[in-house]
Amino acid sequence: EHPHLIRLQSIGETWEGRPIMLVTLSLDGTYADDKPALLYTGTIHAREWIGNELAIKFIQYVIDNYRFNPKLQTALTRNTLYMVPCLNPDGFEYSRNHFSFWRKNRRNNGDG
Repeated sequence: EHPHLIRLQSIGETWEGRPIMLVTLSLDGTYADDKPALLYTGTIHAREWIGNELAIKFIQYVIDNYRFNPKLQTALTRNTLYMVPCLNPDGFEYSRNHFSFWRKNRRNNGDG
């Protein structure tokens, strides 16, 4: 709904084949990669679910408020925000569905 503001793309796949998604937020997305940028990564450790939620809520906040908030407009005009809400989708899903204290990714390290 907001192609001039947000771009969503996969930047790779996890061990279990899940996409690792990157959100790019910047006004006039054509020049997003040419602006000074900040990278935010959420949910690196599987059981730290809040990182993913905070990233998604912040993206929604930007979408809902950029037209009315002059500071947000200025920031998005001059800069780009790259967000990976969940850097560890395999561990995140395993933690949510099987063992809530799981911390790592799901790659087999061979040593348990």
